Amino acid sequence: MLVRIRYGQLELLRATQFAEPFDIASSTTTPTAAKEGDPGVTPHMEPNENTRSLAMARTRAHSADPRIHPHRPQTGPDRGMAVYQSLVTADDDSDEGGPTARARSPWADDGPWRGRGQPPTRDGINPYLPSSGLQISPHQPPVSGGPPTPESRDEGTSSRPEEAELDRIIAAELEEHRVFEGFATVGRQITHSELAEQTSLSKEHIGKILRGQRRVNVRTLQTFAAPLGLPHEVRDHLAELILRNETSARAAPEPGPAPADMKQQLTATRFPAILLTAGLFDIAAANDAAVQKLPRLLEAGNFLRWLVYDPMARLVFAGSAWHEVTTVFTYALHYLSRGTVPEQARAALIAELSTQPEFPRMWTARIDGQLFPLHTTIADPTHSSQATPIALTVSTPWRAPARHLNISLVPST
Repeated sequence: MLVRIRYGQLELLRATQFAEPFDIASSTTTPTAAKEGDPGVTPHMEPNENTRSLAMARTRAHSADPRIHPHRPQTGPDRGMAVYQSLVTADDDSDEGGPTARARSPWADDGPWRGRGQPPTRDGINPYLPSSGLQISPHQPPVSGGPPTPESRDEGTSSRPEEAELDRIIAAELEEHRVFEGFATVGRQITHSELAEQTSLSKEHIGKILRGQRRVNVRTLQTFAAPLGLPHEVRDHLAELILRNETSARAAPEPGPAPADMKQQLTATRFPAILLTAGLFDIAAANDAAVQKLPRLLEAGNFLRWLVYDPMARLVFAGSAWHEVTTVFTYALHYLSRGTVPEQARAALIAELSTQPEFPRMWTARIDGQLFPLHTTIADPTHSSQATPIALTVSTPWRAPARHLNISLVPST
């Protein structure tokens, strides 16, 4: 079975082109730091033959790879843009993108983006872009640190501020997947009614969950997983946030240096391996093989920054490999960092990366199945045409929180 990354209606875009500069870091959200605590360390995950392959959603003009899944045909001159490049307006009695919803191109003659790179908003709020995911609805009820009111007890919302923050993060990630998964599969948002049919939950209950007005438990999360196309890592991450809400003793890992045993394991590894901070992917340590295979990585200080801005990364991960690896780590930054890292640091990194023209499309990528291990290729920068198959493996903190990820580039046969 294949893992595929889909970009919705993006057939008309090449990997090296983007129609307009896009201010993906614009936000109306005031960043707050996540609650943090002592971490656990997860075991290193090795690749196996049952691990799914990765297929990038590229145009047929770029690749004849049979793993590439064709997209729906374009239906207008401006329909080749990503989800965030389409405005969806709905009548008051519509079903959140249902039959009465109307989509129009932001670059139309009367479009609000005409000649500009501004993101779409709904009532002045853009709920689907970086740093604004917490504001999933302009009608979000205020957070109170006091005792729960009868209404909040009835709705199943949190009374403590840190719990309410996690509730909003969980709701925001589910809502984003509802929008992006729908555009990637059926060319529009998945409606609440359609979700109700697939989950056996009422449309009203689903609406409250996606607005952050009702707490999600792990069982409910599992019912959303298939309809919303949640990868395994996203499910694990959201489940961890849910359990943290339910267990006050469970907390996010505290920032700190990499443990000595992880560094020793890194040094003893014969193939390239690096330690990255969980969530933001700052470089904590790298073994000699990684320093040799990934030139200037240590100087960049951050794995995504190196991938996005250092031309050396495109030589190391030559051809489509660069696009695959960068998209997967962008997706991980998008969906696996909220609630685990300080929001200010997250927003700053996103703002820095968003100046790269390809980053906005990667931000809204769809990934099925699981992110890692990622089967790709690596090349010597001086001979980029000679690529070696590898499995990029990662120890995941989404099942048990950890401060650092052990990233390994294991040769494949």
